[in-house]
Amino acid sequence: MILKSEVQKVTAIKKKTKAKFFKDVKIGDLLVFELKLRNTTGASGGGNYATYISISNISQGTYTHNSQAQLLNNLDNFELTGR
Repeated sequence: MILKSEVQKVTAIKKKTKAKFFKDVKIGDLLVFELKLRNTTGASGGGNYATYISISNISQGTYTHNSQAQLLNNLDNFELTGR
């Protein structure tokens, strides 16, 4: 199953970043976030692995994926609103 956000518009850049993908995000860009629901434990059922979220900049035609922790840190640099 895939969970997909509504389109988010970048309304402000609070802080510049050098992070891949995010360094090129501009005010007015439209972003979509997707999460594939799947088991993130190891083959034997032990250990948890990071959840990764796909991010598409539909304004620029670019794409990346970040762990949830990385994404939250990167998103602190921007203000987004649902379109």
